[in-house]
Order: sequence, then C-alpha cells, then structure tokens
Amino acid sequence: YIEEGIIVATTDQTFRGRNLKNSFVIIDEAQDATIEDLQLLLTRLHDSSITALIGHSGQCDQTKMKCYGGLSAFQCYQKHLDKVDFAVTCDLPRNYRGKVSQYCDQIQDTINELVNSKISL
Repeated sequence: YIEEGIIVATTDQTFRGRNLKNSFVIIDEAQDATIEDLQLLLTRLHDSSITALIGHSGQCDQTKMKCYGGLSAFQCYQKHLDKVDFAVTCDLPRNYRGKVSQYCDQIQDTINELVNSKISL
C-alpha cells in the first residue's frame, strides 16, 4: 500500500498547504503535540475525512510544553471536541504497560498533593 500511495507515513511538516479529502488520518502520540501542531494537522481535514487523534492524557514527554490552565494541548482538544456532534472522544480503559509505568503515570497526583500542601522538594 505504501508503494501504491494508499498509505502515506509522514510528519506534520508535510501537511502545510494540503487539504485532505477522503482520507483516514491517524495522529499518534498526540499528547506530545502543541496547540500549533494539532491546529496545523486538524485544520487540513475535509469533511469527507476521518481522523483518529490518539494520546494518553495523563502522560506528556515534553516537559517544557506550554500548558493551558493546567491542561496539555491534547487535553484541551479533548474538551473542545466533546462539545460537537461530529466528533467522538473516548477514554481507553485498559493500559497495557507494566505496573511501574502505570504507577509512574500518576506523578501528577503527587505533584498536586505537594503543591496543595506547600511542601517544597
């Protein structure tokens, strides 16, 4: 399919100037995208296209990423798209990573506790 051009694996940089019609677009690792990244990708979609915006709302590997009211860009888009009838959001209930990884994903809870109790590290 790649040789025939049916499947195209690309980066967001090749999306500039494109209008994606009749496409199925998978945007994976979206939790590490900025608002500008998501805006660039999602505004290229025609009504005939479908996209899967995939990310873990509790995980972000970009430590210097700008937050919006404490939310990542991905979380902002989740809330934004919950308000419309042409998009569906869902939380995947099962995490297939190990116990250590799952526990470490909860670091934000510990950070919030520290901030709320004003304990300094």
